[in-house]
Amino acid sequence: MTVQNKLLQGVDHLRLRLTSGNKNRLELNGERYAELPVKVGGGHSQSVKFTASANVNGQVPMTAQLYTEDGTPYGQPMNFTVKVSEITPTVMLVIAGGVLLLVLAGVRMYSQRKRVAARNAEAEAAEADGTAEDDTASEPGQDAPGEAEPDGDVPGQPSDPTADTGPESGDPSGPGEKVDR
Repeated sequence: MTVQNKLLQGVDHLRLRLTSGNKNRLELNGERYAELPVKVGGGHSQSVKFTASANVNGQVPMTAQLYTEDGTPYGQPMNFTVKVSEITPTVMLVIAGGVLLLVLAGVRMYSQRKRVAARNAEAEAAEADGTAEDDTASEPGQDAPGEAEPDGDVPGQPSDPTADTGPESGDPSGPGEKVDR
């Protein structure tokens, strides 16, 4: 809170009372209100800090009022609303855990891709060395190991999964055979 003195003379022996409109939501030093002494020079302002404890998030109506030492109100009360938004340590822990999981997942994906790329490079190097040796070692008229069959099947990519079922047939189903339609 900031108390501003627009007078030419200083103001002393005043107390600033901050009152919470809902103690269940926002407590000031464990109470519904808190008071602090205020001393402001002429034409100056003073900031006063209050310790508050939030129990529930949301908006809380507040009132600030200056009082003299004998408890008489000084000036008009100032009403305002405070928006309470508290992030508890548990919420911070959950957020930090989520960020850590994302970082670990990224590191794992990066290392797996690097490992696969290294394996593929080794396989290509071994294949290039192996084909050069096979071409010189094979006799004319004989198939070298690893060559495709001449039946016209096109080999798939190494990462292609094998078929779970056989090729579909246009023949009618046999007796006792179950057919899903």
